[in-house]
Amino acid sequence: MQQSYSFIPIASLENTEAGKAVDIVGVVKSVGEPAELTSKKTQKQLTKCDIVIGDDSGADVSVAIWGERAKRAPMEFGG
Repeated sequence: MQQSYSFIPIASLENTEAGKAVDIVGVVKSVGEPAELTSKKTQKQLTKCDIVIGDDSGADVSVAIWGERAKRAPMEFGG
Protein backbone atom coordinates (compact mmCIF):
# COMPACT_ATOMS: atom_id res chain seq x y z
CA MET A 1 0.00 0.00 0.00
CA GLN A 2 1.45 3.36 -1.04
CA GLN A 3 1.19 6.29 1.36
CA SER A 4 0.42 9.67 -0.19
CA TYR A 5 0.83 13.10 1.34
CA SER A 6 -0.57 16.52 0.62
CA PHE A 7 1.76 18.95 2.38
CA ILE A 8 0.55 22.43 3.30
CA PRO A 9 2.60 25.38 4.56
CA ILE A 10 2.53 25.87 8.33
CA ALA A 11 1.25 29.42 7.68
CA SER A 12 -1.93 27.83 6.23
CA LEU A 13 -2.78 25.97 9.45
CA GLU A 14 -4.71 28.92 10.89
CA ASN A 15 -7.12 28.71 7.92
CA THR A 16 -7.57 24.94 8.19
CA GLU A 17 -10.75 23.42 9.63
CA ALA A 18 -10.32 22.39 13.28
CA GLY A 19 -9.83 18.65 13.69
CA LYS A 20 -8.83 18.09 10.06
CA ALA A 21 -5.75 15.92 9.52
CA VAL A 22 -3.03 17.69 7.54
CA ASP A 23 0.53 17.00 6.44
CA ILE A 24 3.33 19.46 7.15
CA VAL A 25 7.08 19.36 6.69
CA GLY A 26 9.54 21.59 8.47
CA VAL A 27 12.51 21.77 10.78
CA VAL A 28 12.53 21.48 14.55
CA LYS A 29 13.41 24.92 15.88
CA SER A 30 13.21 24.22 19.61
CA VAL A 31 12.53 21.42 22.04
CA GLY A 32 11.13 22.04 25.51
CA GLU A 33 11.90 20.02 28.60
CA PRO A 34 9.60 17.07 29.35
CA ALA A 35 7.07 17.94 32.05
CA GLU A 36 5.08 15.66 34.33
CA LEU A 37 1.37 16.53 34.45
CA THR A 38 -1.61 15.03 36.24
CA SER A 39 -4.74 14.44 34.15
CA LYS A 40 -7.74 16.23 35.64
CA LYS A 41 -10.03 13.56 34.21
CA THR A 42 -8.17 10.38 35.20
CA GLN A 43 -5.71 11.64 37.85
CA LYS A 44 -2.97 9.70 36.02
CA GLN A 45 0.57 11.04 35.61
CA LEU A 46 1.36 12.06 32.02
CA THR A 47 4.55 13.24 30.39
CA LYS A 48 4.43 16.04 27.81
CA CYS A 49 7.11 17.80 25.77
CA ASP A 50 6.49 20.72 23.39
CA ILE A 51 8.49 21.13 20.21
CA VAL A 52 8.34 24.03 17.75
CA ILE A 53 8.45 23.29 14.01
CA GLY A 54 9.01 25.96 11.34
CA ASP A 55 9.00 25.97 7.56
CA ASP A 56 9.87 28.27 4.67
CA SER A 57 6.49 30.04 4.93
CA GLY A 58 8.01 31.82 7.93
CA ALA A 59 5.48 30.38 10.36
CA ASP A 60 5.99 28.12 13.38
CA VAL A 61 3.73 25.60 15.07
CA SER A 62 3.99 24.11 18.55
CA VAL A 63 3.48 20.35 18.73
CA ALA A 64 2.92 18.38 21.93
CA ILE A 65 4.62 14.99 22.25
CA TRP A 66 3.15 12.69 24.93
CA GLY A 67 4.16 9.63 26.92
CA GLU A 68 7.44 7.76 26.64
CA ARG A 69 8.33 9.59 23.42
CA ALA A 70 8.06 12.89 25.31
CA LYS A 71 10.72 11.68 27.73
CA ARG A 72 13.06 11.01 24.79
CA ALA A 73 12.13 14.14 22.80
CA PRO A 74 15.14 16.27 23.80
CA MET A 75 17.50 13.52 22.60
CA GLU A 76 15.47 12.62 19.50
CA PHE A 77 14.65 16.13 18.29
CA GLY A 78 17.17 18.32 20.05
CA GLY A 79 20.14 17.51 17.85
